Amino acid sequence: MPRAPYIFSALSTVSHSPYQERTVGETVLRLCDDLSQAGVEEARLEAELLVAHVMGKERAHLLAAWGEPMSPAALPLLADLVERRVRREPLSYLVGWREFYGLRFAVRSGVLIPRPETETVVDAALRLAAQRYGDAPVVVDVGCGCGAIAAALATHLPRARVYAMDNARIPVEVSAENFRRHRVEERVTLLEGDLLAPLTEPVDIVVANLPYVRSGDFAAIQPEVLWEPREALDGGPDGLAVILRMLGQLTGKVRTGATVLMECDPRQAELLVREAKRRFPGCTTKVLQDLARLDRVVEVLL
Repeated sequence: MPRAPYIFSALSTVSHSPYQERTVGETVLRLCDDLSQAGVEEARLEAELLVAHVMGKERAHLLAAWGEPMSPAALPLLADLVERRVRREPLSYLVGWREFYGLRFAVRSGVLIPRPETETVVDAALRLAAQRYGDAPVVVDVGCGCGAIAAALATHLPRARVYAMDNARIPVEVSAENFRRHRVEERVTLLEGDLLAPLTEPVDIVVANLPYVRSGDFAAIQPEVLWEPREALDGGPDGLAVILRMLGQLTGKVRTGATVLMECDPRQAELLVREAKRRFPGCTTKVLQDLARLDRVVEVLL
């Protein structure tokens, strides 16, 4: 019979912790067991990241410290983080960052956590910049969240001018922090407002990871996702309400020959293609797949 998982209480004293007087390696293994029993899928990876975080080290440095005793001073913080993770609060909120396109971005409650499939949008924008816009496009990231797409593009396109916009205070604050962190703040103009409305000049490339989860899907969604801001996820009954509203704002906001890149649910791709062709007769479209070979991004050449 499997033992019951130990769930930390933030109010527990260190003397009650099962990690007391354990080495770093023993702590990782015990925490891996606890997280696994709590239903966390990548329990070993997350255990290593949490232990590294409370130690103030990078995960890569854990092996060198594997046999060292855990610092008692780190246990109260670890207790709090484990308790929160068992409640399925996302790991990225606990450690305060997420990797995206080879860069580390600050994240916190109130911003959408960037996901690997969104890197497909960045790949496509970089390809288009090289093929069509001489590596110096004017780009807008609509609904920028933590600023991951905009910062990645500004980093890899040093001649580009990038706009990033969101309609909520916390994403704007976190984006500004990340633009400073990656030293692109002088080339990224951050605006707050409704979708494309704040844009002051026409652009070559529009990139958008807007809400596209169908409202009815939230009943079966992963528990971690429910910690993220609903307004950054919920796209209405068909998941396309916000995306289609952005398409309605394109006139006057894009240059001739501009490209729009929209992340979507794979089930929405063909519908989004049809809608783009209906609204912009003569446009050409392409559906791009992510690394899981799922239809993830609709590319529209206007």
